[in-house]
Amino acid sequence: MAVDQEKLSKLQSENKMNDLQLSEIPAMRELLSNPALFNTIVSMLAPPPILQGGTHSQQQITIGRKRAPSEDLTHSRKRQMLSPVPNRQMHPSSEQKTQLPVESTSVLAATCLYTALQHVDHWPVQLMTAFAEDSFGQRIWVDDDRCSAIVANLEESIKSRHDNTFLNDAIVSAAEKAEVYFSSLSTSSTKSKTTIPTVPAPTKQPSSKEKRKLTAGSEMNVDTSSSSGEEEVLESEVLPSFSMTSVQEQSYSSNESSLGALFSFSSASNDQQVRPRYVSSNIEQMYEVISDAFEERLNSKSKQNSRLLQTLPQFLRIPRVRVLASRHLERWLQSPALAGLARTLFAEIVKHIEKVDPPLFDDLEVVDNILKLKLKANQLGIFVEHITAIVKKVPSVARQVFTYLISQEDSSNESAKDKLHVLQAVYVTLDRKDAAATLASSVIALESDVIEVGSKGDAVMLQYKDLHAHVCKVVENLGKSFDGFHFAASIIDAKMGCTTLKLSDALNSSRLIFLCATLVTRDISSLQHHDEEVNAKELSQYRLKMLKLRKSIMQWCMKDLCSVYHAKIIQEEERKCADAQFERGAVVSGPGVANYSSALDANSHRNTSDQRSPFNDLMSTVRCLLFISHPPSSDMEFFLGKYSDGDHCNRVEFCCNYGADIDDELIQLVLTSDSVTPITAISLIENLVERCNVSSPAKVVDFSSSTVMNMYKLAEYIPVLRNKEGIDNESTDECTSDEDVGYESQTPRNLDVSSLPRLAVTSLWWRVSCIALALCGLSPKDVGAELWNQHPTLRALIRMTTSQKYRFPTADCDEAERDKVKQVEARTRETEANIVEKLFMPPKPRKMKQSKTKSPMRTGIRVSARQRERQERFRRIEEERNAAALHAEQLKLRKAASKKAT
Repeated sequence: MAVDQEKLSKLQSENKMNDLQLSEIPAMRELLSNPALFNTIVSMLAPPPILQGGTHSQQQITIGRKRAPSEDLTHSRKRQMLSPVPNRQMHPSSEQKTQLPVESTSVLAATCLYTALQHVDHWPVQLMTAFAEDSFGQRIWVDDDRCSAIVANLEESIKSRHDNTFLNDAIVSAAEKAEVYFSSLSTSSTKSKTTIPTVPAPTKQPSSKEKRKLTAGSEMNVDTSSSSGEEEVLESEVLPSFSMTSVQEQSYSSNESSLGALFSFSSASNDQQVRPRYVSSNIEQMYEVISDAFEERLNSKSKQNSRLLQTLPQFLRIPRVRVLASRHLERWLQSPALAGLARTLFAEIVKHIEKVDPPLFDDLEVVDNILKLKLKANQLGIFVEHITAIVKKVPSVARQVFTYLISQEDSSNESAKDKLHVLQAVYVTLDRKDAAATLASSVIALESDVIEVGSKGDAVMLQYKDLHAHVCKVVENLGKSFDGFHFAASIIDAKMGCTTLKLSDALNSSRLIFLCATLVTRDISSLQHHDEEVNAKELSQYRLKMLKLRKSIMQWCMKDLCSVYHAKIIQEEERKCADAQFERGAVVSGPGVANYSSALDANSHRNTSDQRSPFNDLMSTVRCLLFISHPPSSDMEFFLGKYSDGDHCNRVEFCCNYGADIDDELIQLVLTSDSVTPITAISLIENLVERCNVSSPAKVVDFSSSTVMNMYKLAEYIPVLRNKEGIDNESTDECTSDEDVGYESQTPRNLDVSSLPRLAVTSLWWRVSCIALALCGLSPKDVGAELWNQHPTLRALIRMTTSQKYRFPTADCDEAERDKVKQVEARTRETEANIVEKLFMPPKPRKMKQSKTKSPMRTGIRVSARQRERQERFRRIEEERNAAALHAEQLKLRKAASKKAT
């Protein structure tokens, strides 16, 4: 081996490793190509197994002719036998002279392997397996100075950071080939043990020493059999003496090229004797064998002493080793003898957690194991320090930490108090926004654990109240570091788009959003100290933040909540607006029955708001979410049930008073939503505007006249004509009813909808006008002044309200203006009547050809003149009666149609 080493060193110094011939290094060639020899040398590095009695079954090599299987040679140091002759020492037997200590064999194997692999960049994983087993075990050769070179290379392979991004293809390919080659050695060794037949050995002539012994025995007439009564077995008779020539030739021929590649791919220009020997895919194998060795050591029955804890830090770069160490960390910390080393190990585990996003799965398990540690009271400070360090290093694990720390437990339990203490320490280390967002995600995770699946009605409300009470305790523990607005906004962002088509899920999400939104009042210090007056500056900032929060809530309502109710509300509106009078008109559907019920009119609204329906349920939920309904109210009782918490009611009341401002952007969220019908959108806007009445502190912050004009689009009616084929089928249907007899289709075949003026649903148009009138009064400088010039109807309404004379034309008009307005109104009504007749009027009756029936008048000389006059009078009365009935029917239909649409 030494001669081969000199040749390799010379070739490497001359940069001629590619010219290496394996015949020049026969010893290394034999070691690295013979599977049996290679695996035997590697097995010499493995520590002996640990017995239950605590002794080690050390490997012993006996060079002698006799084999005694029953002999106990487990102890490395045997007790010396005394001589039967006094004052005479017993000479050691030949067996004792030939025993080699385990340390010597392991050092010999390590030296041989390092000499052969010193100039190879990629080492076999079997070598790392032996290193890990000895490091976690008896450390027979790992701590030996004679093996420092090979140990240093193995330790450097573990400590170095393995970044494959900077590796070229040649290095990766060489590593993969080396892995395949060394794996084949193990496979070949296994196959040779099972496939090579045992050939009977030829008779061997005894050696000169054996001849002398046999001669002495025969001369002394001594039985040469074994003392135990067993037949003496010579070593030469036990060992199979088959020829290895054919096997070696096969292995040499197959491994010749692969073995040469190991040396040719080595870094000839690299003069560092200590460098990483595992790259690319070999790293995963290295990590795996080390983890398996450590797990086997932990599962063994031997005690885990201080030497093991001192060894672990150098292996903590391996994720699986960190997981296994964290599982046993609590036991080591509780042990008085190992507590000091365990604290050091604790710090090293935290130090080696990798700073990556997303975090490693193994590191998540490490954090979970650390969180579950049950430590002594004097170890709480170290625990807080390490948890804080983990969150600072890997912020993405903060959610996992928060979720565990806020889990619900008995408030009297000391562990619950310790958790809140740790939560506060970790919370302040994060940015306020990040901390609030992390806490919000943890609360949502806690919600899924607290709210039982399948719960309904009062049970769900009670569970949410308990959850809110627990979150309030957590928030109180956080103190001033808690940011309620960022927390509530994070809850909304997390819930945005997550609601399924189930109504129960949408209601549960809305309850959580509402309860978390009420926590924003904890940002006001004067309210926390129960002061009678709130600081003006704090109140101003609160109103601005609250308006922004309500926009987020409104956005969630439009996207998730209203989409769940949308289909049901459409069915409800179609059922209410069903009108048979438009079934035979020119349009598919008419404007429906007029509904003037508005939130701006308290009397008309109060009669319909308490009736449960999909529309009313939606409006109640939205009014609670946007802090329009004061507690206690029917809306709040429907949403959260009967609430008896006085502090929470006071906070909700505060939000209703100072958190109900509106602006242009808030209304635009309703106008641009596709999940609400025009009636629903107008109702929502009415509720928002009504909350800003004179008696309420809420106000209109910013508004524009263009938004008001966009509201009128909600009241617009766009007629959809029936198709021509349907009309023809109706007009030519032979199977007509008795009601259709005498009627003909009046549907215009060539009616152009685009030629019609813009139409509006009467009830919706006037409801939007009332909203616009209210906004003119709430914002006279911005909205009122512009709409006065743009909208004649609003200008007339403003004049009526200011003069308290509700008549049209208005009181300030002179006689000429009044006549002009009346003429315009007359023409407009005539135009509206024509449009109604074209779109909505049922077919006119057909002009029936009246058959000339002869009156039953008697003619002849016997009919008197008085009878003829009487019969003529009856005929005229009947004709007048029929004409009056027909005229009355036409007036009735025209009047009914003009009331339903303009």
